[in-house]
Amino acid sequence: MFQTAPTDAEIETGALAAELVDGRTEMLRHLFAAANATSPIVIWDPMDRDLKHPVVRAFATQLRSIADAEGRLTQSALEAADLAGFNDWMMLLEPLRDASGAVRDFRYLHYGSEIAASYGRDMTGRCTSEIGGHIAAFFAALYQAVLVRGEWVKSIHEPPSEVFARIWRRMIVPVYDAAGEIARIAVLNVADNDLRAGLEAVPDPVMVVRQNGNVTFANGAARALFGERRFLSDPVTLEAYSGIVLDMSQPRDSVLDRRVHTEETQIGVNNSLIVHFRVTRSVIFYREQLYYLVIAKPE
Repeated sequence: MFQTAPTDAEIETGALAAELVDGRTEMLRHLFAAANATSPIVIWDPMDRDLKHPVVRAFATQLRSIADAEGRLTQSALEAADLAGFNDWMMLLEPLRDASGAVRDFRYLHYGSEIAASYGRDMTGRCTSEIGGHIAAFFAALYQAVLVRGEWVKSIHEPPSEVFARIWRRMIVPVYDAAGEIARIAVLNVADNDLRAGLEAVPDPVMVVRQNGNVTFANGAARALFGERRFLSDPVTLEAYSGIVLDMSQPRDSVLDRRVHTEETQIGVNNSLIVHFRVTRSVIFYREQLYYLVIAKPE
């Protein structure tokens, strides 16, 4: 535990959490509006009709089946449950308290691989505060509100434009220890991204690259070829990830005018071996952002 004076950000998060505890969202709407983002949706104690996504509904159904007589999910029940079908989209957090017992942050004990692939970073062992910006404030406030209310909550929010997802659908569930205290928070976090779903179905390695050269997303074939988790710890360039070198320096207007679609032979690296690839590059737009779609087919 640690003892420090609360920062301005923590004070703001505390006010936001207090509002969410009361079931209000005025401050939350202003927070997202200031970031030019759509207001999130927060539904406490959601009913089945509130759970439109089949994976979210199935997750809620399974956890309800193992809850105790009071409807509480216990650590022992969660640990004994078979949640293999949800692990890739699950997060498990622990509250971090200071010497006075006040919650100052939340640490990710588990961060599903599918979440990391969409977010572009594996947050296992890291804290909510490291996400930064309005999203970190929203997460921290909502998790704090869960600790106070002790209820399940569904949320839907729009991530920052650099995240390769249109929206995140989340089911947040408090997890109680043997003493009846909330010791963990389990979260199912499903990304809505029709473009990503299509790219995962492509059998060839596909990478989505920002104009700064960093890999935003790599499909399953690319992760199998170049590495499952290498780009999930910190931002990595296409060259560092795959060994493929492409010119990303063209001005935006020039790229749009020419509708770039090129093919060339490149030398890349696969498990320290030199491999020749037939590389196709094209331009795509997603959430008003320009990306390069790079397909690297081994020859």
